[in-house]
Amino acid sequence: MRTIRLNAVHSCERFNHKRGWKYRLQVLGTVLVWAHRANAARVIHDPALDEPFAYLAADGTSVESEFVQPTEEVRDNLRTTLFLDAYDGHPIMRPVRRFLRRRSETDPQLNLRVPDFENAVTSVWHMTIGRDVTTMVLTATEPYSQPPTAK
Repeated sequence: MRTIRLNAVHSCERFNHKRGWKYRLQVLGTVLVWAHRANAARVIHDPALDEPFAYLAADGTSVESEFVQPTEEVRDNLRTTLFLDAYDGHPIMRPVRRFLRRRSETDPQLNLRVPDFENAVTSVWHMTIGRDVTTMVLTATEPYSQPPTAK
């Protein structure tokens, strides 16, 4: 199973660009950083709900995250732009992975490593992309490790 590293949106866009971080992966990273800060153990994205992102604690109770819900205009595209593009990866490999994904009978799964700079931790999430609902489950929390610097 593939593991990718996501990064939260940094307040300085030049910093993000210098690091080479893709914006949509930053948005997904920000969703998971705020979920971790709210002590959520599971994040469910269901576009059929009024609030498509649901944050749940380990015992299944709902928790509040400071991350705002997406606007109506972008809700229909979140599955493709946030989740499937993260799974398919780099644009060069994307057509191959899309072909293999469409031929597979199983739901795409991916491990996400999300560093939280302010709290000096990295949360590891397991993401399963269903036909309608995407689920992200917190699997581990590790001390933060500095990524290699951009050149």
